[in-house]
Amino acid sequence: MRRCLPLLTLAVACEFEPHPLEVHLDSGEETDSLVVLGDSGDGNAVAEICQGGQDEDGDGKVDCDDPDCWEPCGKPRPVDTGGSSSGNRAPVAVLTTKESIHDLFVGDRVTLTSKGSVDPEGAALAFQWAILARPSGSTAVLSAVRTPEVSFLLDRQGDYFVELVVSDGQRDTSTGLTVLARPPNQRPVANAGSDRAVAVGVLGEVDGSQSYDPEGEKLLYTWSLVGSPAGSFAQPQVAPNPYSAHKAFLRPDKAGTYALQLVVSDGVRESEPDLVKILASP
Repeated sequence: MRRCLPLLTLAVACEFEPHPLEVHLDSGEETDSLVVLGDSGDGNAVAEICQGGQDEDGDGKVDCDDPDCWEPCGKPRPVDTGGSSSGNRAPVAVLTTKESIHDLFVGDRVTLTSKGSVDPEGAALAFQWAILARPSGSTAVLSAVRTPEVSFLLDRQGDYFVELVVSDGQRDTSTGLTVLARPPNQRPVANAGSDRAVAVGVLGEVDGSQSYDPEGEKLLYTWSLVGSPAGSFAQPQVAPNPYSAHKAFLRPDKAGTYALQLVVSDGVRESEPDLVKILASP
């Protein structure tokens, strides 16, 4: 019959898994049923003696599964899963957005996905979504509440807190995400400057530095040639960095009109195009 004797403190390394050792007790008695459980906190090991223990699982170790023997070192007591729910691990809930969470504005539709959520035992997952907090006056509604992916319209400026709960039928795990809706983003305004008159072969310059963004965002400048005299091979030249390309240069090779188009962007929305002309005389 198995019984647990008082705990001993031994100067041996503590291993995470129970490990049987052969020792001599102070009484001179020899046993092969000493099981090291863990670190006592002072660099020694805490052990237990189970007399009458057997190697029941055939792993070469003496088993000691008496619940009273498993308290030291915070060592978890053995759990007989046996297909019961007591051994079931909670699923992992993962919530992300398909859009960049830093570039969402009032009027945008945001899509949330549970992709990456998983059950450690491979069980099928059930999903439950809810908007737990929203800006005052918002009537945002989720497109669904029990699907792996949902979406909703950001109808007011402010924070929306969305909760996702995943379940394997036995245990639930929840997670959440705050989505910030910024004020409606207005289009920037492109201003390609005044028309220029130059002679053929003389470098002409146009300046779009009067373009602006209503929210004060830094602009990217894109110039393109949309019209030129027949037979011309002239092309506009701009700075390689679009953030500093507010000027464009063109050297006419034929007499006539060269039309350049400027479009600016704040990184989210583009402006309407603005045209400027370089008039080349012979």
